[in-house]
Amino acid sequence: MPDETMSLRHIFKPRQTPIERAASAELVGRNIRVNGRRTSARLEPSMWTAFYDIARREGRTVDDIATEIARLKGPKTSLTAALRVFVMAYYREAATEEGHRYAGHGMRDLTALWTAQNCWDAALRDVSHMVADAA
Repeated sequence: MPDETMSLRHIFKPRQTPIERAASAELVGRNIRVNGRRTSARLEPSMWTAFYDIARREGRTVDDIATEIARLKGPKTSLTAALRVFVMAYYREAATEEGHRYAGHGMRDLTALWTAQNCWDAALRDVSHMVADAA
């Protein structure tokens, strides 16, 4: 399997600010498998990068995560919207004070690092609540 980092390297231009990236972001369509069936989703390049980063961090495939998200989302919610909410919820959980502390930011004690499972569970819980609230 080719290194996904190599294939995603072109997505971010290092000299662009986050605002410049957001202003110039065009949707990129990619094929993924949900429940073993091929489908496509169109996300911004930074969302795809974040989604692949989450999958790698969790030791899972993008297809596995998309399948789980599809199972949780309501019938009126698009898969693409649910994917965006999941990525945002995953990183939002890490950005909380508790998540920040568990991630070891600003700490020298490496034993205080949080487990990816805590963030994973919280993101799935958030996405299921957000999607349910939107329905």
